Amino acid sequence: MTLKELDWQWIKLAGQFTCRTEGVGPL
Repeated sequence: MTLKELDWQWIKLAGQFTCRTEGVGPL
């Protein structure tokens, strides 16, 4: 798994919470 793929997984995961937590996440 590349770093970019790992980043994309975080983006997808964080995206599920973005609506509730305004921009608060691992990114």
